Amino acid sequence: MENKLSPLKGFIVFAAAMVCFVIFGSFFQYSWGIWGLAATEIMFLFIAFAAASLFGVSFREAFPMRLPPVKEFAGSFLLYISAFLLITPVVIITEIFFPQISDSAAAISGIADGASPYLCVFAMAFLPAVCEELLHRGMILGCMKKIRNDAAVTLIMALLFGLFHLDPYRFLPTAMLGAVFTYTAIKTRSVFLPMLLHFINNLISVVSILAERSDNITESAIVTGNAANIGVCITYIGLGIVPLTLGAFILNKKKINSVTVLVAAIGSVVLTACGIVITSLNI
Repeated sequence: MENKLSPLKGFIVFAAAMVCFVIFGSFFQYSWGIWGLAATEIMFLFIAFAAASLFGVSFREAFPMRLPPVKEFAGSFLLYISAFLLITPVVIITEIFFPQISDSAAAISGIADGASPYLCVFAMAFLPAVCEELLHRGMILGCMKKIRNDAAVTLIMALLFGLFHLDPYRFLPTAMLGAVFTYTAIKTRSVFLPMLLHFINNLISVVSILAERSDNITESAIVTGNAANIGVCITYIGLGIVPLTLGAFILNKKKINSVTVLVAAIGSVVLTACGIVITSLNI
């Protein structure tokens, strides 16, 4: 497959997806709401399949679905947990400096208005996990394999995934998730776990949206006051260190270094304790 693909072809596929997203996806979603969202995701799937056919790559090569061993499941979930924790401070800081992020969140929530919970899960969690992962971690990542540096590929794919969502306020959190999904795909040589992690991440968002809808509340990452928020950010960073360290060891198939884990654990405890103290003193 590598002989037939190149990074340039990957960027072309990404550009084609973005153009279709802007022209057709926006029309679909504006006209049909949540059904338009579903149509948009299916469009991404079609682009991925069309690119594989056009480049002469078999679907099995372009979209590897190897079922990883339990150990790789554990490593990828630890990385996702770490990302989830580390993304929270980014969201809090973004909301402090750019309150407009709440308008973006409201627009995402609004697309689910009037839709059944089952349809919300299908269109907002399942389809994006399948279609976007087959496009990004399948077709586009396959085109990047000539770049032998995993860190460089992960960074490129993270930036593309952040740009893909066309939301400047969500760019960094989305890019961070894209990095985790990409790194998992590289290390497991499969799109299965990135799809699963993507689904879980979106499912959490859907459940949150449905809970807000039923309780008629507005979610906010801000606790109260900037000092308290700094404490919360430090706490989440502290909590994210250990799963990040363990997940990286497991996915890299390296023996866990007890010294490194000990240093990470000490740093985690110190940061978490400091964050809790700062938060409690300023609430």
